[in-house]
Amino acid sequence: MTEQDKNVYLMLGTDAEKKRPSVVAGAVNDTIYTMKVVAESYGVVFSDAVIDQLYKELDEHLNRMQAP
Repeated sequence: MTEQDKNVYLMLGTDAEKKRPSVVAGAVNDTIYTMKVVAESYGVVFSDAVIDQLYKELDEHLNRMQAP
């Protein structure tokens, strides 16, 4: 992946969109990826355990959103 391939675009949703699990999943996944790419561009590398924990917490949040 070249530096030009690492462009990241952040989409912010409306209040209504932020209540939809699919929007939350997409936005937060993008944010985790962005954090990783930006950190790496500064020479900081997060461990797989840290990144995995973020994704785990996102999954838990999405499950709570979808619970009746």
